[in-house]
Amino acid sequence: MSQLKMEGEQLSPSCSNQLEMLNIKEENKALWVRRWGKNRK
Repeated sequence: MSQLKMEGEQLSPSCSNQLEMLNIKEENKALWVRRWGKNRK
């Protein structure tokens, strides 16, 4: 995993940063859904 991450950063730091932000958003969404339930929006 770390190898792929390093390669991504070498290719384009901004792109890898965007991917990290997306991953963080997805994780936060999953935590939020788990905490509050899927029915609440």
